[in-house]
Amino acid sequence: MISILRNNLLKLFGSNALIKPVWFIYMYSVISKLGSEDFGSFTIFLAIITIVTQLLDAGLVNKTYVLLNDSKFSELFGTNNLEQLLIQIKVIIAILFSILTIITSILFFSNYIFIIFFGVLIFISIYLTQQYRVIFRSHEFFTIESICVVLERVLVILLTIDIFFNPYGFDKYINRYAVGYIVFLIFAIFIFERKIGHQFTFFKLNDYLLVLNQAGSLYVNNIILSIRQRLPYFILEYIGTRSIVGIYSSAYRFVESYMFLPNSVVQVNYAQFSKKASLATDIVKDVWKTHLLIFVPTLIICTSSIILMPFIITLLLGDEFLAYINEYSLAILIFLPNGSYYLLTSLSNIYYIQHKVNYLYILNFSTLVITQFLFFYLFGIIGSIISMLLSEYIMIFEYHYALKNKTNLRKSFTLDVFSFIISVTFVTYTLI
Repeated sequence: MISILRNNLLKLFGSNALIKPVWFIYMYSVISKLGSEDFGSFTIFLAIITIVTQLLDAGLVNKTYVLLNDSKFSELFGTNNLEQLLIQIKVIIAILFSILTIITSILFFSNYIFIIFFGVLIFISIYLTQQYRVIFRSHEFFTIESICVVLERVLVILLTIDIFFNPYGFDKYINRYAVGYIVFLIFAIFIFERKIGHQFTFFKLNDYLLVLNQAGSLYVNNIILSIRQRLPYFILEYIGTRSIVGIYSSAYRFVESYMFLPNSVVQVNYAQFSKKASLATDIVKDVWKTHLLIFVPTLIICTSSIILMPFIITLLLGDEFLAYINEYSLAILIFLPNGSYYLLTSLSNIYYIQHKVNYLYILNFSTLVITQFLFFYLFGIIGSIISMLLSEYIMIFEYHYALKNKTNLRKSFTLDVFSFIISVTFVTYTLI
């Protein structure tokens, strides 16, 4: 079992390690070409698509692991039919939403019809490929997932590479971005049909409703998390400018470049956690080992990145962004609690306590909104980054509180407290 997990982790980590440096250089070169204002527009546009994706997901992506390991659903539908049912739900929702969006844009937003059309294509691609990929991971097809990790980025790079030879704005970039994801969706469908595909099955309306009903708490949870992560973009546009959104987003992109590390570790272990929990097997030691495996490399990378930040900014972004080195350095710290978030949210899914976590999010969400306004007026963009960092730590401590009666996470809690002390120390040093 350990060797299987190790091989799966190496596959997923290896594919990310192969493409992420290329994607990192590519993305920051694109930011340099677009400039802070156009990149701010791209950020807002993509944030809206991502939030809509989560709104219409109904929590099914995260719930897939649990449903496929639930004996009740396996007996009721069979594993293959359940997978097909999940995909059919997504396809029906995607078609209905896309038709409604295009009709609405023709009637009320005709001037933006083309960009809305390509936005719909991006939505369809991301919305459906998420479901295909989580099914691949549920089957522990990590060779396929590793190919998806690389291909997703490579297709976007290939179809937008001309921005470096003939620079253009975010609208044309969106068009090419959309085509890249459509091609990726076609690939995911092809692989699914070859590897897992089965005869088409018609389901009753009650079957769709039964599955959708299982993701109630996760549905609310995903919406809250998606809005929470992107809320600063909209607040900064309201109290600042589109260029400030671009600066903040480009700083946060550093964190997103590293997220594959904890995400890969959790993805590989998630299916095993779910299986063991369903059999009432103790997973405390597995969780602690996973947490250590996430935290130690994260701390090393954060420290190295902060030291190298002046050279990275100078090399990749140029003079427009040089004044924001402290902002970029502080943004890296968001990576520290992010690994704990991936781990703890997977445990909350497994133990069916998302409804409890959702109530706790009231504190997290309200703190983020208040501190975004307050800290921005006090410290500028640095304040917005500190606000998000504080929100991340509040969130993981909320998870610890929600999980305390389900499993023993004392060691993990201590590690997260240590991480918080490190972040507070660096923030204080930067502000002084």
